[in-house]
Amino acid sequence: MKRIMIIGASGAGKSTLARLLGQSLNLPVVHIDSMYFTQGWVERPREETLVMIREATQAPEWVFEGNCSTSFDERAELSDLIVVLELGKVRRLMRTLWRSLRYYGRTRPEMARGCPERFDFEFISWVWNYDTHSRPKMEAFVQRWQGKRPIVRISSARQARRFGYAPHAFLDKAKAG
Repeated sequence: MKRIMIIGASGAGKSTLARLLGQSLNLPVVHIDSMYFTQGWVERPREETLVMIREATQAPEWVFEGNCSTSFDERAELSDLIVVLELGKVRRLMRTLWRSLRYYGRTRPEMARGCPERFDFEFISWVWNYDTHSRPKMEAFVQRWQGKRPIVRISSARQARRFGYAPHAFLDKAKAG
């Protein structure tokens, strides 16, 4: 596994899992969130973000975490493994709120410089309504790639930790069971 794609809702633990896998497998980690914004939470033009994503995927090795459904298929084409995080809505919301408290006023490691964490009620609403507006796109993507790439679905923080620390053992157990 040299290229791993991680997708899922905000607050599902994509960044945390990516860091764990990067350490476990000695792979560089790419955070898509840093490609969306410039300093002061100014959103980049969509095409500029897509160019940055395409450039990052050309590296020979990566753990690439983040959504941007427009680039799902391009990243999947280059991936050795697709990981889908499917934690429940309440858990994701609580994790998002905790993250906001933990980093409030500071920029998270996976964000663009100059984008300090803040409470953004519009974003909280987006997290809460993810299953309605974005999950169908993710599910359609997973269906398109089923059988073309190995896909691991993770539905708990415990599974994510186990997978992050010992991905090969997790995969071997999944194949056997």
